[in-house]
Amino acid sequence: EQVLTDSSGNVFVAGTIGDGNLEGETDTGSPDVFLIKYNSSGTKLWGHQLSADHIQETFDAAIDTAGNVYLAGTAQTALDGQSTSGSYDMFVVKYTNSGARQWSRLFGGTGSDGMYGVGIVTDSSNNIYVSGEINHGTGSMQIVKYDSSGTKIWTTTTSTSSSYPVVTDL
Repeated sequence: EQVLTDSSGNVFVAGTIGDGNLEGETDTGSPDVFLIKYNSSGTKLWGHQLSADHIQETFDAAIDTAGNVYLAGTAQTALDGQSTSGSYDMFVVKYTNSGARQWSRLFGGTGSDGMYGVGIVTDSSNNIYVSGEINHGTGSMQIVKYDSSGTKIWTTTTSTSSSYPVVTDL
């Protein structure tokens, strides 16, 4: 769960809903991911719920220099027509500052991925970097770089001496 602000003072709240739905949104599975935008006076501007059969959890969020918002977490099901490659995969979703969902990506290994957190950051060129544990229990982490259009630039996998690496932030 995250609370972020942009350069205009708007506030973005991202998290996970166990059961139920945001006002005006549909719950198609549980749990679901949400993103809400408030202006600097606290007035709700919009809210969206990313609902699929098993979207697990939002672990992190980031804002780029254009004001786009990115959510990162874990999913146990297909997302926007993309199939998971393991029992859990990591995801990244891009929303514009006006709340339009632009794209989503699933990534990871063949096992359970992102079980101990998924981190996300953007750089000054609005590239996105997402990292998390892959193949739960193997000590492997994956870092993926996307451009602002969602095109994968590169992927790297690193092994650690820990059976369970924890990503808290990038």
